[in-house]
Amino acid sequence: MPLDTSEMDKFVGKKLFPNKDDQRNTVNVNELPGFYRVVRPGMMVTRDFHENRYNFHTDDSGTITRVSRG
Repeated sequence: MPLDTSEMDKFVGKKLFPNKDDQRNTVNVNELPGFYRVVRPGMMVTRDFHENRYNFHTDDSGTITRVSRG
């Protein structure tokens, strides 16, 4: 059963990729769902809906700004 997006909100404000300056502010890859994609500002994405996929929206610095499903 897929996680509720509210359970993914714990990632908002953290870096998705290793942040050598502050490891505490980096998402542990073991906590990520099995099916996800990263959506960067201005990035084109497909509009196909996948109930089990999580979209991690980031800002230009790679910090997660929001999480959505689909």
